[in-house]
Amino acid sequence: MILPILITLLTFQALPGDVVNLSITDYATLTASDNCMYFIDSLQTSINVTPGEYGLKIGINCSKGLKEVYANGEVLAQIEVGETEIDYQSYAAQLERENLGLKMLVKSLKDELKDAEKKVEELNSQLEELQNQANILQIQNELQKQQIEDLKKKLEEVNSELQDKINVLEKLREEIKELNRQSIIYKLATLFVVSLFVGSFVALVFVSRRE
Repeated sequence: MILPILITLLTFQALPGDVVNLSITDYATLTASDNCMYFIDSLQTSINVTPGEYGLKIGINCSKGLKEVYANGEVLAQIEVGETEIDYQSYAAQLERENLGLKMLVKSLKDELKDAEKKVEELNSQLEELQNQANILQIQNELQKQQIEDLKKKLEEVNSELQDKINVLEKLREEIKELNRQSIIYKLATLFVVSLFVGSFVALVFVSRRE
């Protein structure tokens, strides 16, 4: 919705070919009363504007007389267009120079656009390459994480197996210790029995000789 603006009537004097600057303090729709005038920003006789300054071109074909500019249907400016004698040959030459300058500017802008597109393509290629490298690194990182988890699991299994072996070894050591102890007892018992047997035998021989 376009809000009404406070109209302060502006008056100008201009010649065909001039530009009149209109200062706007609110949102509005500006409209020129004659098709020979147009707003520079839009190259149209009507334009929607925000607060700011806008140039209105008085066309070279504008006739002498009072022209008006409307803001939301209310008269915003009156322009008294004077009569001027125009050297159309000089004007055409000027337009030709301006047109040539515009063509050169367009060519320059096209070259800049081509360079910019090439640069964008190179950057996209670099971005794609970097993205691929990032994906590869992420995959490698995931693989390394998995390898680390596998190694941790293997280490736990080895530690558990080692502990089992240590427990078995301790048990074997205890059994060997017990067997050594029993072996000593058996040796002592054997020596005792042998000593008893030898003593009895010697005594028997001695008695038999006396008889």
